[in-house]
Amino acid sequence: MNAQIRESAAEQGIDIVGFADLRTLPPEYQTGYPFGVCLAISLDRSVISRLEDGPTKEYYNEYTRVNALLDAAGEKAAGLLKSEGYDAVCIPATSSTIDTGSDIQDISMKTLSARISHKMIATRAGLGWIGKSDLLVTREFGTAVRLISVLTDYPLTAGTPSDESDCGDCRACVDACPAGALKGETWYAGISREVLMDVESCRKTTRELTQRNFGEAVSICGRCIIACPWTKKYLTTRP
Repeated sequence: MNAQIRESAAEQGIDIVGFADLRTLPPEYQTGYPFGVCLAISLDRSVISRLEDGPTKEYYNEYTRVNALLDAAGEKAAGLLKSEGYDAVCIPATSSTIDTGSDIQDISMKTLSARISHKMIATRAGLGWIGKSDLLVTREFGTAVRLISVLTDYPLTAGTPSDESDCGDCRACVDACPAGALKGETWYAGISREVLMDVESCRKTTRELTQRNFGEAVSICGRCIIACPWTKKYLTTRP
C-alpha cells in the first residue's frame, strides 16, 4: 500500500510522502487511528523569493492553489485505503470552518489548533523537524511546503520519527518575524506550540500585513519561510 500511495501521489504532483505510526503519541493527541499519511507539495520558488517585504497576492494565490491540489491528493489516498477495506479520513490542508463536525479536525478558537496537526504527523513520518518558526523544516524544500494528512487503521510501514530539531543556534526566522511572535525556543517532540510562538500575535500581524499589501485580511505572511536557510538553499538549487 505504501508504494501505491506514493505512485498515486506522484501522479498528482506531490513532492514528499511520509508514513507515520501514531500509536506512541500522548493520549491527548490520539484520534483512534493508529497510522497516518503525510503529503507535501513545495511552494513555487519565484513566489517565495518575493516575500522579503511580506505577504503578496501571488503568495496567497499559490497558497490556495497548492491547498486545492493537496485536498484532492489526500482524498485520493484515503480512497485507496478504503478500497482495501480499511477506514481512512483526510484532514484538509487548511480548515475552512471552525466546526467541521469531526472532533479530530475541530479547531480550538483559543489556541487556533486542532487535536492533531499535519506537522505532528509529518515529524512522526520523519519528513523533517519543527523549526523555531513553528513550521515544518524539510531538507528538500526548507519551510516552503504545504501539508495534508490522512488518518487510517491500515497497518502502513512507517518511517523513522524526527524527535529533535536540526536548527541549532539559527535565529533567522525569529529575527525576521514582523510580529515578534517567535520566542526562539528549540523544538523537540512533545513541546507545546505556545512555548515556540505567540499564535495570536502572529495572526493579528499577518492579517494587518495582508490587508495593507493587497487588500485582504488573511492569516499568511511568509517572512519566516524565506528567512530560513533551508528554504534559501531550496530557492538557489537548480530545479
